[in-house]
Amino acid sequence: MKKLILIFISSIFLTSCSTPTKKMELAKKNVTSAEKDLADAKEDLTDANKDLGTAEEANLKDIEKYRKEIAEKIKENNQNIADLKSRIQDRNKDISTDYKEKVAVLEQKNNELKDKMNAYKLDAVDRWERFKSEFNHDMEALNKSFKDLKAKNESEKLE
Repeated sequence: MKKLILIFISSIFLTSCSTPTKKMELAKKNVTSAEKDLADAKEDLTDANKDLGTAEEANLKDIEKYRKEIAEKIKENNQNIADLKSRIQDRNKDISTDYKEKVAVLEQKNNELKDKMNAYKLDAVDRWERFKSEFNHDMEALNKSFKDLKAKNESEKLE
């Protein structure tokens, strides 16, 4: 029985001595693995920041290009408004008043679009795309109104 107790105590002692060593080795492996994971995460973050910078730069270029295109369209609209106003002066008073009101509405819409574009601030890419889509829709509606008014003006001129 004494031998059995002695063997039992010896095995506990030997097991307990090797366990901290194994635990230490395991902990070192875990730390090394965590350090590698941290380095990989830092590299991924650096890559993501580079990609974000590239995307923001592309977004800024897109916005500036679009602003120039819109400025040109608004300039054309202003010229169309001036043309319509000059055509109105050749009409009789009833038609002239009606056209003046329609031209004033078009001029107001054109100015609102110009203000809306100038007021746009840099935002997330998805919001920019939504803004651009809505703005294009509004600009197309305005251009259709110009064409319709010009066509009506031309048809009444012929009558």
